Amino acid sequence: MWADWFKRNATKVIDFLTRQRNLGLKLCALSASLLLFGAGGVFFEIEYEGNRFKWGLTDEPNLLLATVVIVLGAVGFIIGLIIVTRVHGQEHKLSEIGRVIVVELRGLVDTSDRPLISAIPAKFVGQRIDLVKDVRKFLTGDSAHLGAALIELDYLRRDLQVARGDVSREHVTVIVGGVLQVPLLFHVGTLIDDEGNVVLFDWNRTEGRWNELMVEENKEAFVLEEDEFNLANEVVLAVSASYLVDIDGIKRTFADKPLVHLRLQNPLPNTIWGVQWQNALTQQFLQTVARLGNKRVSIIHLVLAAPASLAIRFGRAYDLRNMPLLRCYQYEKESNPSYPWSIQMATASKPAQRVATQDF
Repeated sequence: MWADWFKRNATKVIDFLTRQRNLGLKLCALSASLLLFGAGGVFFEIEYEGNRFKWGLTDEPNLLLATVVIVLGAVGFIIGLIIVTRVHGQEHKLSEIGRVIVVELRGLVDTSDRPLISAIPAKFVGQRIDLVKDVRKFLTGDSAHLGAALIELDYLRRDLQVARGDVSREHVTVIVGGVLQVPLLFHVGTLIDDEGNVVLFDWNRTEGRWNELMVEENKEAFVLEEDEFNLANEVVLAVSASYLVDIDGIKRTFADKPLVHLRLQNPLPNTIWGVQWQNALTQQFLQTVARLGNKRVSIIHLVLAAPASLAIRFGRAYDLRNMPLLRCYQYEKESNPSYPWSIQMATASKPAQRVATQDF
């Protein structure tokens, strides 16, 4: 309890200390120092003696210098106040007209005691709108209820439009995070692909709280491994980002289909927290899907082991119009087959739908 309180308040202090500084406040502080300096009548005295300079403080006020310093300080202070007033006005206007829409997806872990909206830092300015999509009631027991979960998630586009209202996209930030089955996370990504400024958060399983992705340099790239094939209508694309996919389970489930595998050297959970890193991995995924499309592959069976934020990011990058039909699979270790069902992404003529592996 005390540890949670300390972490929460320490985060607020860090956000305050690392916030973007206001130029007007800096100018006011500098100008106030000049005013005090001039009013006190204490100045530096510089003398030249032979071939060296001598400097120090003098207690005898120089009226001309004092006047110049005071005037500069007063002018700077006034300009600083003008800047502060304008910035404050802009921030107030943005807080009035802006929207911070927080989309929390609940499907596996109950995060209701630590909602995503409570973890959003103060740097996101605007009216905060809590948009929770809880589909747990549809996902308990038999996966036949997946259709109802898909319908509930498909309302997300409409709900985002209602929450945004008549506010222009430039004033809207959509923050998304969730603990949900991977196929549904990928599907959600396709639903928010054109929502403008989207910021992804992830659930930190170690600490049991929401974390924003960090700004950090790219790390390792995917290693590409693939079966040789010339022509194939259907291909399995496996991605090992947070875990190593079950290769034996893939071979049992998709016995007659060639395998293309993108993997990190040592995939581990709770490690991919960098925005740039995720963007680089997404670019590799996108290029691989496009390359398969160029080879006339018509259906991609996607087996994805990745953190929620990366699964959503992949879904946002997937082009429903120009890329092969894609089915994203759910992994169930004790099931036979190991990948018993998938979500087939929407097309121009059909909405997203559940597909049982035994049906093909």
